[in-house]
Amino acid sequence: DRTVLLRLREAERRAARRARPTSGPVPQRESARAYLEGYCLTMLLTHDHLLEQINQVLEGMDLPPLHAQDFTDPAYRALFESWEKDGFGPVPDFEWLRAQFPAGVVDRLEALLPVEQELAEERWLREGVHAALRLRERNLRRMGAELRMLIQEAAEANLPEVIDYGQALEENARAILQVQQALRARRWEGVKLPTTVEGFGGEVV
Repeated sequence: DRTVLLRLREAERRAARRARPTSGPVPQRESARAYLEGYCLTMLLTHDHLLEQINQVLEGMDLPPLHAQDFTDPAYRALFESWEKDGFGPVPDFEWLRAQFPAGVVDRLEALLPVEQELAEERWLREGVHAALRLRERNLRRMGAELRMLIQEAAEANLPEVIDYGQALEENARAILQVQQALRARRWEGVKLPTTVEGFGGEVV
């Protein structure tokens, strides 16, 4: 597992260097990816207990909780990791974020606040779970593409790691299918959360 993860990180760095634009506007695909990550992170940082509740729903669907690797933007990933090291305590306010991270990163998140405020309270959880699942599916697909590249490189070099990469790709495909099934079933829409969690007791519709 450690070898596969190391190779994946190497592939990520190579892909990032190849995709880095030399000039001109940011590609639309990259903007959409950054928007989804920022949208999800802003939602988590502006609603108490939402991350805990999203993870409860994911666990109920036999899916891993949200983690830093779900965010490919380095700044967003670092922010999530910093919050994780703090034990996912009370959501950081934007003053704390500005003291810890470059102003441009926080500006990007603050720009999404009007979008968040348009959501009715009862939709926070539903929207959060949907965004988390979309993040997970997108990143699993990216990882699958990188694993196929590693398999090709290992096969061309006749390396024994091709077997490990192949097994990892099979697991990746199963994980993608699981997330896709969750998105189609939309089972989280009728989930009931513990009434001990402030603000989210009862049924989400």
